[in-house]
Amino acid sequence: MRSLTDEDIEAICQRLTEFSGLSSEEHRDHHNAFAEYIASQRRKAEFYEKVKQQVGGWAVVSFLSAIGYAAWQGLMMILEKGIK
Repeated sequence: MRSLTDEDIEAICQRLTEFSGLSSEEHRDHHNAFAEYIASQRRKAEFYEKVKQQVGGWAVVSFLSAIGYAAWQGLMMILEKGIK
């Protein structure tokens, strides 16, 4: 199997550029646009994950608060009945 030389690679790149109809600057701009889009999607996914974690944390706090409130109300009922 023959290895590609620098001249072969340069010729292939030139033909691909001609075939695609894009200049190297336009090609670079497309790569940059896709990189920005991917970064945006990653930031969005990280944001949604943080929101899910915070909502889950607040659900646990709310649930424990409800249990504490119910226990407090039960204790108050027991004490009120015992005093009368």
